[in-house]
Amino acid sequence: MTDLPEAIGPYLVLERLGEAAAHAEVLKARDEHGTIVCVKRVHPSVCEDVEFVARFAAEIELAESLEHINVVRVSDHGEDGGHYLVMEWIDGVDLGALLRSRLAEGGPGALPAELVTYLGVELSRALSYLHRSAWVIGAGGERARSRGPVIHGDLSPSNVLLSRHGFVKLADFGLSRALGRTGARTRTEARGKPMYWAPEQFADEPIGVETDLFALGLVLWRALVGTQPYAEARPRGRPLNEWIAERTVANARRAIAEAAPGAPAPLQRAIEGLLQPVERRVGSAEELFEALQPVEPLDGHAQLAALVSRAAVGS
Repeated sequence: MTDLPEAIGPYLVLERLGEAAAHAEVLKARDEHGTIVCVKRVHPSVCEDVEFVARFAAEIELAESLEHINVVRVSDHGEDGGHYLVMEWIDGVDLGALLRSRLAEGGPGALPAELVTYLGVELSRALSYLHRSAWVIGAGGERARSRGPVIHGDLSPSNVLLSRHGFVKLADFGLSRALGRTGARTRTEARGKPMYWAPEQFADEPIGVETDLFALGLVLWRALVGTQPYAEARPRGRPLNEWIAERTVANARRAIAEAAPGAPAPLQRAIEGLLQPVERRVGSAEELFEALQPVEPLDGHAQLAALVSRAAVGS
């Protein structure tokens, strides 16, 4: 790991937060007005990789066009020892860290069902916005209007940021794709985390908004049950990724009603509907929102804020 830089562009670096995939670092910084921000910078060693830099440039163009309360806002970009972008600072933890903190406390590494319902509602808002986006980003970073949706492509607990104030925000569009006017689906290179892949990704088939919805089903299952449904019952010595791939494609898992029998029926039906083959899957984020919003807890913000504040203190 390189030494911590004093500054990146006009931003004073405070601390390194971690790595973003294998090619970028994430830093906490302060801008010239004293506002805390998050800076994501590509490692200088890969800046000569034309394909990677083009993907990163496309991420910047896409991210700066997005503005929604459930999507992390990108405010600036530049180049200083590597290309970088500047995101809003979320004072809290990601969903993965929150679940790990629950496990460390001696619990199941899961959340109360009503709080999972709240997460489902908030994330369905984020995906609804993305999937109705009116921008498409070309390979060279050019931006043009399009009717096609934006596919996140890497929805996982680490990309769900939770604030001390109880807000839920979807982050990291480094793997996003914009679909053009030629149809609702397009073939893309499979990227992301295999733990949260849809069956069509394992089969190297075209992906669409349904792929994000399947990943959301996995995230909600993980938050509710504390496991990855297709990783359960793995035989000793069987490689994890191989086991998950085989079982995901075959949809070989427990029913959510068995895994979480005490969860409200609307939440069970929603997760079950998300984790189906593409032709039978919940068709849109709006459909998911309509299913969960009537049973969303009124104090979801407050419940989440309390858990995040406790987890953030212990991290």
